[in-house]
Amino acid sequence: MKAKTSILDGVKYNPELKKEFAPKDHAIIERAIFNHLFGEGLKTRTGNGSKIVYIYSREQMENLLGLPYTSTSSFAALWVTNVELDSMKYPGYSYQGFAITTDGQPVAYLQDYDESPLIINIKNQKY
Repeated sequence: MKAKTSILDGVKYNPELKKEFAPKDHAIIERAIFNHLFGEGLKTRTGNGSKIVYIYSREQMENLLGLPYTSTSSFAALWVTNVELDSMKYPGYSYQGFAITTDGQPVAYLQDYDESPLIINIKNQKY
């Protein structure tokens, strides 16, 4: 699957995403998600309103985000299912899931309110 709008180091690009994860891909993406979100103020929305939370452990990350794995005809990903997680760097976009490009780069898959996608490379980056 190719995204319509994507950013890699501030430059637009259109990555091809894997349709299935290999066993090693799970460890790569989980580590990248944790490094990406660790210690950052994250704006969450639930039925009870919104608040800022901080992630300091993998267990906390999994409990907050859910992150079940599914693969579709479009692409495979770990999905944010337990909460709405808004991006502080890209206002108007929410994290939907985390995937891996066909060349092995971990990415975050975000969408805006109109469901327009934004894919950002999260390897060794903080947002």
